[in-house]
Amino acid sequence: MNSKIQFLMGCGVLSLASASLGQDISNTNSVAVDKKYYFGTDLGPAFLQTVNIVDADQIKFNTGIRGDLNLGYRLTPWFAAELEGGVIWNSADTIGGVALSSYGGSLDLYQIPMLGNVVFTLPLDHGFNAKVGGGAGAVASILHFNSPLGDIHNTDYTFAYQFFSGLSYQVAKNFEVGVGFKLLRTNNHYWEENGVTLTTGGAMTYSVTGSFTWVF
Repeated sequence: MNSKIQFLMGCGVLSLASASLGQDISNTNSVAVDKKYYFGTDLGPAFLQTVNIVDADQIKFNTGIRGDLNLGYRLTPWFAAELEGGVIWNSADTIGGVALSSYGGSLDLYQIPMLGNVVFTLPLDHGFNAKVGGGAGAVASILHFNSPLGDIHNTDYTFAYQFFSGLSYQVAKNFEVGVGFKLLRTNNHYWEENGVTLTTGGAMTYSVTGSFTWVF
């Protein structure tokens, strides 16, 4: 009789434990399902590599800055799609090895990326996540070039793509901070104003960023 009672009590304990575990899993899944959208921003230095002028010299740039905003949707806990927009600014240092400042010239390039990205996330321990992804779209490249031979204030639109990676940390339930690396590549550029033209090869920009992400 005692063994029968013990058996029934054991079954009861197992049933309660199963129900509790199932409830925990259900609650965890509901949080993951409910928190699909996120909004993020990042900021950091931008390193625009040397740009080749077609059939002419090279343009070397100073370190600039990049800032982005993104709005994403998590299709699964590990895969998301997002839209990204931002601005990258760099000023030119030299053209053909000659400093622009030596003859009163200046060149500022503003790149405005408009991209669609995919993001893959790998959960790590203690609230950390590793991320990698890529995207494609367009870049509006706004050129402000002043020189003794003539000025160019014009915008060029070209295809662009990027790759990125990073590490984030979940500070709170709906808030993450992180660091990342981005590489943005554009196709060739053409700017023109009043008969003065500038044609260059594609631009490649590296960025190291700090990010903030709100999940909702």
